[in-house]
Amino acid sequence: ALAAAGLDSSTVVALLALRSDSYLGLDSYDEALADAELIIKLEPNQTEGYYRKGLLFYQVIDFDQAEVAIAAGLDVEPRSARLL
Repeated sequence: ALAAAGLDSSTVVALLALRSDSYLGLDSYDEALADAELIIKLEPNQTEGYYRKGLLFYQVIDFDQAEVAIAAGLDVEPRSARLL
């Protein structure tokens, strides 16, 4: 729906990141994860989706999955200060 509104992918990603963060704050983990995974699908060479996914798993105390998500982001951008 957002892409259909004529928004470029970076704008869509920014909106999805904000929505994912909001869902996380509401403990709506499935929705937050869906947005994080959509961010990764839209921009796999950016770290935002991996960061959001890692943050989600950290919050639900699934540290193994958080580590996997963060490691995937570091594969994309090894020097990402946000992921280190």
